[in-house]
Amino acid sequence: IPSYYEPFGLVALEAMAAGTPVIASSVGGLKHTVVHRGTGMLIPPRDSVALTAAIEDVFNAPVQWETYGIAGRKWVQGNFSSAAVTAKIHALYQSLTFTESVREAIDTQKLTSILAAQLQNLHQFKGLDLSKRPELLDRLLKSLSQKHLRLGRAALK
Repeated sequence: IPSYYEPFGLVALEAMAAGTPVIASSVGGLKHTVVHRGTGMLIPPRDSVALTAAIEDVFNAPVQWETYGIAGRKWVQGNFSSAAVTAKIHALYQSLTFTESVREAIDTQKLTSILAAQLQNLHQFKGLDLSKRPELLDRLLKSLSQKHLRLGRAALK
């Protein structure tokens, strides 16, 4: 796919889904769909010498290119299948919901400034599964409110 411009890279995805390794110009969506030396090769746009070398490589290293084809199929299935795209969209919405939930919790709960600051930074924890963050926030707030009630009852005694 020696394109000068390719906004989406769908042809490359279709080829890789069929197990075909791809030689593509490093432009537009192709830069994000083809993994250089993983599912094929990315070459500079308008570079006939690089394109020629990549095509020659197909014939000189057929086993490597077969490996690219297998990797391409796995890459597409893992990243661009309807299930994978749905999961990514779901995670995006969950992260947006989480951010809004944190703002709402800070605004409506009587939180100390330290706790409010910690909640605002909670989205930065890379170990947290994006889809689980809203549930974690709810559990955290319930736990804190129960602890607050216990402390309040202890103070009354």
